[in-house]
Amino acid sequence: MINRFKIRRGFSISKQIEFVILLNHIRQENPEDSPMILLDKIEGESPFITKVVKKRLQDGDTFADALSETLEDSLYPYALGETHNVGIYNDFCKILLAHNDLFVRRIVVSIVLVTLCLLGLYFDQYQLLLFASLSLLMLAFVYKPILRLHSLRKLL
Repeated sequence: MINRFKIRRGFSISKQIEFVILLNHIRQENPEDSPMILLDKIEGESPFITKVVKKRLQDGDTFADALSETLEDSLYPYALGETHNVGIYNDFCKILLAHNDLFVRRIVVSIVLVTLCLLGLYFDQYQLLLFASLSLLMLAFVYKPILRLHSLRKLL
């Protein structure tokens, strides 16, 4: 699968999703507030993306332009409130899965490594057990974008 989602300004996709969710929550509570006031309210929880959007607003960009230049193409309609949050959870799941383009391969590799661990344990091949378990631990660091979804679920 080709990775269609690029990281803008060095922000991870999960941080961008968290920013959009926070912005939508604040907008629902205070629908009359201006964009700068909304950004001030979430600056403590998402400081870096907020600073970039504020800088673009101060440079004369509109709120829509500032968000479109900062966030992923598939996320900024949610941040603008153009797309209703009916299927927001499913869409964010799809974005995270597409962002992690080798997800299926990593699942297959982890199943193979667990099998090697069990075979090494069964046949008393501790070198195989050690190799497979260390490889499995290193592979766990790759799953962070997907595991981050569970913490984002609390915000939805």
